[in-house]
Amino acid sequence: MFLGLWVHGLVVEPSSAANVVPVDDVGGVLHLLLGMILAALALLRPRTVTAEDG
Repeated sequence: MFLGLWVHGLVVEPSSAANVVPVDDVGGVLHLLLGMILAALALLRPRTVTAEDG
């Protein structure tokens, strides 16, 4: 979601009617960093295997 907001901030012009989520430069950097951190945490999370998993 955060990476989607970052892409939205890159693609949509600030004066456009499609700019429903106003994102400035600082907000864009924040969304990029949060998206990268959350994606890294999701990928690096240890996976526990139980007997039900096979």
